[in-house]
Amino acid sequence: MKLRSRLALLVVVVSLLITTFSVEALATTRLTDVDKHWAREAILALVDEGVISGYEDHTFRPDRPVTRAEFAKIVALAFGIKPGQGATFTDLPAKHWATEYISALVDQGIIQGYPDGTFRPNNKITRAEALTMLARALDLLNSDQTTPEWAPSFSDVEPDHWAYIPIELTERLRIHPPQWTEKLRPEMNTTRAEIAHLVHRAISFETTKGSIASIDTQTNTITIRPTVGSRQLFMLPNNAVIMRNGSVGDLSAFRQGDQVHILSEPAGDAVYVKAMGVLTQAEASNKISTLTKGLLGPEQVAAIMRGDWNALGSSIKPQLYDQLINFGATPEEAESLLTQNWANMSALGQERLAAALSNILEISPEMTAALLSGNWAEAGQLAQAELTSKILEALMF
Repeated sequence: MKLRSRLALLVVVVSLLITTFSVEALATTRLTDVDKHWAREAILALVDEGVISGYEDHTFRPDRPVTRAEFAKIVALAFGIKPGQGATFTDLPAKHWATEYISALVDQGIIQGYPDGTFRPNNKITRAEALTMLARALDLLNSDQTTPEWAPSFSDVEPDHWAYIPIELTERLRIHPPQWTEKLRPEMNTTRAEIAHLVHRAISFETTKGSIASIDTQTNTITIRPTVGSRQLFMLPNNAVIMRNGSVGDLSAFRQGDQVHILSEPAGDAVYVKAMGVLTQAEASNKISTLTKGLLGPEQVAAIMRGDWNALGSSIKPQLYDQLINFGATPEEAESLLTQNWANMSALGQERLAAALSNILEISPEMTAALLSGNWAEAGQLAQAELTSKILEALMF
């Protein structure tokens, strides 16, 4: 019996060894041009999962560019997004091979078309486009996102670039290929190997959603009541990306009851935490400051709401004075409007000052009135709406 047991054990071990060797051999021989490639692990993993495939001649062609239609299919398969029927682009026939994948991503808000109603499925996808779509697939972006005060990671992607936020977020989540340093070249076509690396890295995160039950700023941990996933306790390392209501912050900005979306390393620390909750005065100031394109800082916004016009500084007050004159104020009235308390002004004075300030800051008169009235709730809501509109315009492609 002992001999039989040993023989049986030996057979099992040999079988396992043969199976392991066979799988590895298959993985290394079925694609003839990736054996020593830097993205080999990501490529083989996605091939095994059926997300991407090689060609009939057993090559992968890692340096070949990827089209927008091909990328849509890869993302839909990688994230398990069910085929949809929402794509109505003028250049996308109903029977196009990628229509259901493109529709799936349209339904999820991951991709949009161009302003002329086209999708251009055969265009090569750029690095900026690929990173933006992945950021949306990972739910990193808010419609009212404010530009974070980060030093740009790449010398050729400044904060005014249309894809600056998704590029910076994906860089901080260490999604980018190791070769992307110093310069990103955002309009460069993305290769199959780069796409494999990006997607493989993106789907490696664990996703947890729920509401915040407790916050401990001493240990940098939060406890949540999960609705997606099962983890409840998360450690937030210093390099984690922490956002609340579309603005970058820290753990002290969180509130109990906030809805959270967390990405973490498998069984590890959180790398990204996005919280949504009641808008605070500081957050409203930041959003309004962003809308003025930095013409007003958050502190100046708060000062306006206190009626402290001296905080506007020498660069704004002369402009505001001139605008008041343009809107029909006399020099004496313009001067008094800049020194009086908003609440004590006449209706005509309030109207003129709101119109002049909104014209300078390029924000709506309604938001300006809410700002001057100290109505943070309304100002915040209007700021979110205007930011949403501007961001959607910027992200159309």
